[in-house]
Amino acid sequence: MKARTVLWPVAPVILLGAVFAGSTGIAIDDIVRGLFGGSDPAAQAAWRTVVEFRIPVILQAFCVGGLLSVSGAALQAVLQNPLAEPYILGTSSGAAFGFSLAGAAGLAPFFWPRTLLSFVCALAASALVIASGWRRGRGLSPLALILGGVVISAFLSAATIAVQSLLTPFEFRNTIGLLLGGFRVLPAEELFLTLVPALMAGLILMLRAPVLDILSTGIPAARSVGLAAGRELAGVVLLVTLITALTVPLAGIIGFVGLVAPHLMRLGGRTRHARLLPAAFTAGGLMTVAADALARQASSLGQLPAGAVTAMLGAPVFIVLLRRYGGFHDRM
Repeated sequence: MKARTVLWPVAPVILLGAVFAGSTGIAIDDIVRGLFGGSDPAAQAAWRTVVEFRIPVILQAFCVGGLLSVSGAALQAVLQNPLAEPYILGTSSGAAFGFSLAGAAGLAPFFWPRTLLSFVCALAASALVIASGWRRGRGLSPLALILGGVVISAFLSAATIAVQSLLTPFEFRNTIGLLLGGFRVLPAEELFLTLVPALMAGLILMLRAPVLDILSTGIPAARSVGLAAGRELAGVVLLVTLITALTVPLAGIIGFVGLVAPHLMRLGGRTRHARLLPAAFTAGGLMTVAADALARQASSLGQLPAGAVTAMLGAPVFIVLLRRYGGFHDRM
C-alpha cells in the first residue's frame, strides 16, 4: 500500500495513542467525565493530564517534526542530495553547540541572545559542510557533503559535551538533553517566540515549492532558465538554519525525521514540492509524535529520549528504503 493511502488512516491512531501514552495510565471514561465537568478526583486528574501536559507536548512534537521534515526535503532539493537533512549536515549539532555556549556564558535564560548564538553556530556548521563538499568545476559532491557533515557533526557534539562539562550539575542536566532530544511542557511565551517564527520560515519554504522543483534539476539547469541559483540556495540554507536554531533549544537534536519522512512521501507518489512539502510536514510530525509517545510509554523503565527513538526507528527504515528504491533516489 502506498504511503499516501496509509498516512491519513494512521494519523488519528498515532495522535490518540499519544494522548494515552505515558508512565501514568489514564482511563477513557475518566477523560470523558472530565470533559463534561465531572467533579470526582480521577476525572479531574485525567482531564488535567491530557489538557495541560499531553496535548501541548503532542502539538509541540508535531510542529517540530514537521518543520524538520520540510527542512530536510528543501535541503535535498537545493543540494541535489537525497541524504541531506539538518541532523546529518551538522546544522542541528551547530545549534546545540551554540545553545550550550550560551549556557556557559550565562545567557541561557535570555531568549534572543541564546537564539542568536544558536543560529550563528548552526549557520557556521552548514557553511563548513557545504564548503567541504564543494569541488571546483564540479559543484557539490554528494559523498563529500555527507562525509563532511558526519565529521563536523561529531566534532560539534564532542565540543558541546566539553562546554557542558563547565556548567553546574543542574545546568548540565538541563542541557544534556540537547544531544538526546525530547519534549516537555514549556511556557507559552517561549513556545510563541520559537515555534511561530519557525512555522513562518517553514511556510516560506513551502511557498518556494516551484523554485525547489527547478533547483532539484541541478544548478546549471536552474541558471539556464534565469534563476539566481546561488541566491536561492543561500536563502533555503538560511531558512533551514533558522528553523533548526529555533527548534533545537526546544526539543534538542531529533535525528532522521528530516531524512525518512520526505522519502516516504516521495515513494507515495509526491515528487513535486507543492505536494511533497505539506505531506512531509504531516508525516514528519506524526513520526515525531509516535517517537515521543513511545519514549513516554517506556519512561517507567527509565528516561528514554525521543531523539533516540527517532534514530533507532529512522536509521533502519531509511536503509531499507535506500536498498529497495535506490534507483528512484539516483534519478532525483
